[in-house]
Amino acid sequence: MLTSDHPWDLGLGGRSTWPAWLAAQQRLAEDLHARHVTDTDSGHGIAVEQPRRVVDAVRDVVERSRAGQER
Repeated sequence: MLTSDHPWDLGLGGRSTWPAWLAAQQRLAEDLHARHVTDTDSGHGIAVEQPRRVVDAVRDVVERSRAGQER
């Protein structure tokens, strides 16, 4: 699971949504027992900003799945 590391904000309710977003991403990764990559050098559009990181993450999941590994 990839999470942006350049803060972005929805600007809802006059408060920053960034801390809640990060916490939600961490909880989701834990619930899915997923590896959580937060060093992406990107904002919300990771696939557009860092497509190679996305490709590498997908390949990693496929390789681990084929090998019968988790995370």
